[in-house]
Amino acid sequence: MSPREFLAGRRLDGLRAELESAEADRSVSDIASDWGFVNLGALAGRYRERFGELPSHTRARAITGRKPD
Repeated sequence: MSPREFLAGRRLDGLRAELESAEADRSVSDIASDWGFVNLGALAGRYRERFGELPSHTRARAITGRKPD
């Protein structure tokens, strides 16, 4: 694994942790922006590849306790 791949993985891990724990009024785009992600489409693809779901699904589950339909 290259240093770049390692750092990208750490950012995705941090984003996921914050999506799961941030206040309910924080949106995915707000949280992603805090982690330096600007292209949300590209982020969604990388996130799904790593975690098997979209960032919005992680966020919805954290807020409501279930995955959206």
